[in-house]
Amino acid sequence: MNITTLAAELGSDPSGYGYAGMTDAEAAAALNLVRDGSVGAVIRVRRTDISGQELLEAIDLRDLTTPAGTVAAYNAAYLESVLQQPRIAIGLPDGSGDNLIKDNLDLLVGNVNGSQTRLNGLRFRFISRAELLGLGVVQPGHVAEARALNG
Repeated sequence: MNITTLAAELGSDPSGYGYAGMTDAEAAAALNLVRDGSVGAVIRVRRTDISGQELLEAIDLRDLTTPAGTVAAYNAAYLESVLQQPRIAIGLPDGSGDNLIKDNLDLLVGNVNGSQTRLNGLRFRFISRAELLGLGVVQPGHVAEARALNG
């Protein structure tokens, strides 16, 4: 836990969460809250990989396509081999590009039943303000210590 970073966050409150009017427990909870848009602004990061289970759940079999010049059995075999991997790379962390697996999945999976939309959703995950700042899980005691540092 970087108390100096936490103290700076609590002192400046750059996201306008209202830390000053919160107890230590409330401030800790606000920092640890995953910002998925249900409360306040979204905080999300690009994912570099997903599990085979996540991929399987995202694809509606009715959306599987057969691009021109390919054989349906090949496409099924390719998808099956991808699903065997413990983690499936889906892009670069900085968002500067995607990889071959992602490109191939885009060719094999249509969006009539929402599969592409779900695959695009898997490229990101929501995080807390604490995670964004690299603080880990903030406890009320950490907030008290940071507030003491701020005076």
